[in-house]
Amino acid sequence: MIRYCATALISGLIAVTAANAQSYFTAGTLYKTCLQGEGSKSDAICEAYITGFANGVYSQRASTRGGHPVCVPIRAEGVRLAVQQYMKAHPELLDKPAIAVVGLALSFAFPCASPN
Repeated sequence: MIRYCATALISGLIAVTAANAQSYFTAGTLYKTCLQGEGSKSDAICEAYITGFANGVYSQRASTRGGHPVCVPIRAEGVRLAVQQYMKAHPELLDKPAIAVVGLALSFAFPCASPN
């Protein structure tokens, strides 16, 4: 159920954001930025974008008692790698809004535990 909710949320976000196609940073642009080399300005942009998104998700989860479909751990080692691997595995999403694709990647890499 949680996976379905996350997928529905991201699908909706893609649809809404795609309506204004010229105003978003695409996953393809993010992916290319992340491949520019360690220590480069692009590397810093990649790290900031993905880490910032992950921090936002954590903050959202922490601020609501109901939780959130994306459950990034406090110490999210591997967050960037998880996102890059997801984008590499799903090139058909590289023209979609980066925020939606990063969210989808994180929902698969860091799913929330099912309540018992």
